[in-house]
Amino acid sequence: MFKLAVFSDEVSQDLAEAIAFAREFKLQGLSIRSVWNKKGPQVITLDEAKRARKMCDDAGLQICEVASPFYKCDIDKPEDIHKHHDWLKHFIDVADAFGTRLIRVFAFWRKEQGKYEDYRQRILDNYAKPLEIVQGTDVILCLENEGATMIGTGRQTRDFLNRLNHPQMRVAWDPCNVLFCEEQENPFPDGYRLVQDKMIHVHLKDGVRGSKPSEAKCVEVGKGEVDYRGHLKQLIADKYDGWVSLETHWRLTELSEELLNRPGGAEFTKDAKTASRICMQNLRQMLKEVGG
Repeated sequence: MFKLAVFSDEVSQDLAEAIAFAREFKLQGLSIRSVWNKKGPQVITLDEAKRARKMCDDAGLQICEVASPFYKCDIDKPEDIHKHHDWLKHFIDVADAFGTRLIRVFAFWRKEQGKYEDYRQRILDNYAKPLEIVQGTDVILCLENEGATMIGTGRQTRDFLNRLNHPQMRVAWDPCNVLFCEEQENPFPDGYRLVQDKMIHVHLKDGVRGSKPSEAKCVEVGKGEVDYRGHLKQLIADKYDGWVSLETHWRLTELSEELLNRPGGAEFTKDAKTASRICMQNLRQMLKEVGG
């Protein structure tokens, strides 16, 4: 059976509140992205990372990933890419302090002109350096499919991982993010089946498509277009034993596109706990219905 977690900043910037939420819902862990108003693990110090680890340890919780924004940058800006390489060295240290092997990564901001296939070789080339940086560590880079980036669907993710063919690169699968892509893929079962054997983490949120990708939006878990009852039932049937992290992204007052693409900090977390409580209750109900 998989382990359940929640993104701490989908509850509160106060880690103690996020921990209390996790314990209330009998979760096993937390994904940490922004905490204590530090907008991302790139600005979390090692002392702060160790403090977060101790707080979670004391509560009987694991930190399941460094939810980093690695390669959420412009592929045409070498200076930004170099900065992200420096960040990755820090993320490795943060992962060690957190007690996790998993570091989330992306595939550069999507361009208005050109599709994944047009940039594929450049993305592959730009992953040579990160894989060199993690060589000799036990770190796993978890590529998240993200509609705002070059790789958003299960098909694109599978194609990229096959071509990269590296043991330290796996998938952080986000079914909802497929709804924000131009390519009309059904996240479950179609997208899932393409990434299933490369998957090491699942991010769970829900959404609905718009007439174009920019009009898609996140909604209450269980109320959107992702067949989560079917997906959760299949995860159980497939004996998936990794993490599933609630990444709510829905609020009673809709978040801006900027905050959805660059989540973190107090503005992102405002009113998050109420929305995450509703979504976690829905998730627990769905799990009960499918025998989880």
